[in-house]
Amino acid sequence: FNHTYVKVNVRAESVEPATTPLYYYIDDLDGPLPKGLELKSTGELSGFVTAALPSGTIPELYTFSITATDGAGISDKRAFKILVVPNNFFRADNTYLNFS
Repeated sequence: FNHTYVKVNVRAESVEPATTPLYYYIDDLDGPLPKGLELKSTGELSGFVTAALPSGTIPELYTFSITATDGAGISDKRAFKILVVPNNFFRADNTYLNFS
């Protein structure tokens, strides 16, 4: 939900897990995170979502890719999606969704 605190840990397994730590990042060309969120190099995705939603009532889908790297030439990238909805989006009288 918009204006909600998020804390998610992204994890991958290193080829040599005992000796090679992984670092996580989002390349400039791999899409934006919702405003207010940040990805730490440890893989923690956290912050308060403060997305400017169109007209304040329509959800917005953010698509981005996170790269995990060992810093020595081995890396892998995965796509993620976050749907940001207004705080009262799932109320009973919402006309945006149709479940019929």
